[in-house]
Amino acid sequence: MALPAQTQFFPLHPLLEPYVSVLVLTELKVTETGGYIDIFPVGYGVLSFIMDDTLPSFLDIDKSLPKFSLTGQLTRYYRHYFTPGNYRFFSAILKPYGAYRLLDTRQDAIVDNFIAIQDIIADGVAEFCDHMQTLSDQPEAGMRLLEQWLLHRLEVPVKQVKLNEIIAACRIIDAADGVKPIKEICTETGISKSSLERHFLEKIGLTPKMYSRIIRFNKVYQTLKFGTYNNWQDVVYKFNFYDQAHFINDFKSFFNYTPSEIHKSRLNSEGVLGSAG
Repeated sequence: MALPAQTQFFPLHPLLEPYVSVLVLTELKVTETGGYIDIFPVGYGVLSFIMDDTLPSFLDIDKSLPKFSLTGQLTRYYRHYFTPGNYRFFSAILKPYGAYRLLDTRQDAIVDNFIAIQDIIADGVAEFCDHMQTLSDQPEAGMRLLEQWLLHRLEVPVKQVKLNEIIAACRIIDAADGVKPIKEICTETGISKSSLERHFLEKIGLTPKMYSRIIRFNKVYQTLKFGTYNNWQDVVYKFNFYDQAHFINDFKSFFNYTPSEIHKSRLNSEGVLGSAG
């Protein structure tokens, strides 16, 4: 059973805004039948601290999340499975380059995977986790502690070769909904294709082409879920997908549903929007 989640958002310190999108507390109450949450590629990583002793697992790789972890970039759909119980996550939703800057680790090493923060950073992590655990009933204090830990990470020197150019490239791709040619991105950022790809892998975890695909597919997904259109095929062509069969296969690998299924689920919940496709 898919699980509904309750979320509480917290204000973000201005110094973290270049690297973190939002701080959020997520709470799940799982009944005796268990349940799951589907996750899919979104173009960024997530830093999470799990307050409870029972840890969720990736159903299809049979591996539990560490208590304090970084989930890297995803290139396909996954499912988090939860056994019965209550779960609370303190999370920092990162910018695409945020994990590299804050954790000083290559991002291509953890694509489609997650890693315990203690495997990246040795000093002070155990003490931080112990302190967080004492704040299980104080969500605001827990989030402030996580924020202070992130601010401390900003003080740690990181190699920033071409980081500004990669940040600029991400913003260009985002603004163009993932359809701008790589050659034009190189021209606008002033770096070669080989340099762009090398630094993208290190700092984002993906090639510029894959990152662009994820942004473009997410834009299609958001349009199908919330946008205005007559039929889902029009949305596909709007974002420059011309091989429909190939697009449907890739879309399902990202989201576990076909575009038609997304469209029909919206029809069922909101009434007729157009052709069911």
